[in-house]
Amino acid sequence: MNAKERNSPSRRRDSRGVGISTVLPPSRVVGPYVERIAKGDMSVLGRFDDNDISLALKFSYKGKCVILGGDGTLSNWRSRRRYEQNKSERLSANAVNLPHHGSKYDCSPEVMKQLFSGDGRRFAVSSADGISHPDVEVIEWLESNHIEPFCTNLIPACGAHVQRLLILPGLEPELARWIREVSNVHQVQAYQGDVIIKIEDSGELTVKPEHNNLCSYRGDYDRLFATQ
Repeated sequence: MNAKERNSPSRRRDSRGVGISTVLPPSRVVGPYVERIAKGDMSVLGRFDDNDISLALKFSYKGKCVILGGDGTLSNWRSRRRYEQNKSERLSANAVNLPHHGSKYDCSPEVMKQLFSGDGRRFAVSSADGISHPDVEVIEWLESNHIEPFCTNLIPACGAHVQRLLILPGLEPELARWIREVSNVHQVQAYQGDVIIKIEDSGELTVKPEHNNLCSYRGDYDRLFATQ
């Protein structure tokens, strides 16, 4: 593999026409990590800058595009934009799993404009923790740009009460989540729950939440009380 190939995003398309490509991290970031790992430098693990090598993926099918933003950082998205400008490419996603849980630092307006298509029906999904993510500024930006947000959990602006959650220190996250769900339903802040994004063979893109709760930022209440 030559240097040019190493610096290019990985792309793949299967027999059904499903395209899968890496969006982040950029090669300039990955290189130093690979060198440290090759030298047996264990300080590479467990550091805050692990987000620098977070993987972001793009899926395309039937003219629709979905991006999983991982924990992509602002600096890496800016590097990606420079790559797109050089290649005259755009991401133009119809649905995005927001980078870094919808953090306002890594989901700035410039990043959001870079990620989303400029028109059509668009969706944003964020893994909310009930404390800070996603930031309300990001949700408000989505609302003002007519992009429909889906949060897995409540956020403070929507009435989150994180102290109601059952705290289970020392357990694997998956096990802790299962115990919360089966131990006492009154302690679980189920908002949208798991969110499934699907592209049909017809080209229609659908977003289906586990719990179909109304969301004011999606305009659900406006439609509910709209006069005929």
